Amino acid sequence: MKFVKVTKAHEVLYINADHIHWMSQHERDEGAGKESYTVIRFSLETHDKVEVKETVEEILKQL
Repeated sequence: MKFVKVTKAHEVLYINADHIHWMSQHERDEGAGKESYTVIRFSLETHDKVEVKETVEEILKQL
């Protein structure tokens, strides 16, 4: 069982990599500049979705 460490705002989350269905990369304009974030969908509950600061590449490096 492998856990992925991600940061959501100031909270650190550990998500079981076996439960990750998909990850997608997004960018949004925050006035001062573009902010990059990743959306992870995982299967503890059917529709669990979380926005995190790490990029998809950074998360994949942990696996």
